[in-house]
Amino acid sequence: MRYVFWLIAISCSWCIKAEQTQSETLSQKSVTQLPIKIVFTHENRSFADLLLPFTKQSGIELDIHWIDQADLKSRLIRINQLSDATDVIICPSDNIGLSSYANFSKIPLPWLDSNFNPEALSTVTLDKHIYGIPLVNGNHLLMYYNKSLIRSPASDWSELLAQANKLPNNVELIGWSFMEMYWFVPFITAFGEAPMVNNWPNLDTESVQHALQFVWQLRNTNVVDSVCPYDCVEEKFSNGKVAYTINGVWAYKKFSSVLGDDLGIAALPQIKGQPMRAYYSSIAATFPNNSLQGEKREALKLLSNYLQSKEFQRQLWYNLRDIPARPDVYEEVRSKANNNEALLFDTLKNTLPMSSHKNMSIVWEALLKGFTRFGSGKWDAQKTTQYMQSTAEKAIRPLTHQKDQ
Repeated sequence: MRYVFWLIAISCSWCIKAEQTQSETLSQKSVTQLPIKIVFTHENRSFADLLLPFTKQSGIELDIHWIDQADLKSRLIRINQLSDATDVIICPSDNIGLSSYANFSKIPLPWLDSNFNPEALSTVTLDKHIYGIPLVNGNHLLMYYNKSLIRSPASDWSELLAQANKLPNNVELIGWSFMEMYWFVPFITAFGEAPMVNNWPNLDTESVQHALQFVWQLRNTNVVDSVCPYDCVEEKFSNGKVAYTINGVWAYKKFSSVLGDDLGIAALPQIKGQPMRAYYSSIAATFPNNSLQGEKREALKLLSNYLQSKEFQRQLWYNLRDIPARPDVYEEVRSKANNNEALLFDTLKNTLPMSSHKNMSIVWEALLKGFTRFGSGKWDAQKTTQYMQSTAEKAIRPLTHQKDQ
């Protein structure tokens, strides 16, 4: 009898171990065989190459796609209608404000590397919850110039405009993505407050009015080309057809490789003694469709660990010259930066944090509508800013009946 019991015990023990082994095997298969679908909007599409070592390390396949940042918002708003199976979206952190549409997962605190302090996480925090893992810090605008055309960079707009007479006839003075409101904000802040304060539109102000008059005067006097969009300006500057350009830190790698020692970097020029303060944000990994609660949760945890690793954060700098969001790696690479590279970091000190609140996307739309109408000569500056403010508030009203505190 004892012998029979012993055989049964051995048999049951083996069955349990076999079930555990089978369960672990199935679990491992579920992690390694289900590909992770990633969408990213980084201007430098070689960003995708930095993700590839993750597959070698983990065995998890990545299905990576690039989309234009301009198309991301409409995609996020319609994500449920599209039955979108995207697991990860790597994009500027202000898109977190669309969480109610995209159903971004909250990031579990234990998933975050201990090196990330509250300041580093501020751009991905909304209503006291963290909705993204910051990868790149800054994402801000600064001024690039061609040293073969400009001996000493201008520190203010009066000085800059005076340099036009010293340029060859076939070279333009300055260019930027004129119709994109991210580039308009530094002009607003030079005259006063930012276009959103305490998560509420701040558009019917003298600062916006003065900024409208200033930039459209530049356009009307042929200082800047309003119909030359981002790619057009980038190409002109790369080919020595424009002396200055306002662009983001993300453009440094390309400009440096094209212009070499002729590339110069400077802070945005002051306007009447007041600094132009650009927005800064982060590029973050977000998890739409509440993907962290789905069947790929463990695989996504491995990916989040990889994205926060020193190895990946260093590669962001050494391969793309993107400023790492992880504070200890930030300090490490800053200490080794050359003069141009140091300015990528130093210009960050004079920037303003861009809100991740849902109202930010509404402010962008209201700004563009008013900006276009003012440029057409339809309205004066005061009527334009009144229109901007009322347009933004009407769009917000269905979403909330009071200002967020």
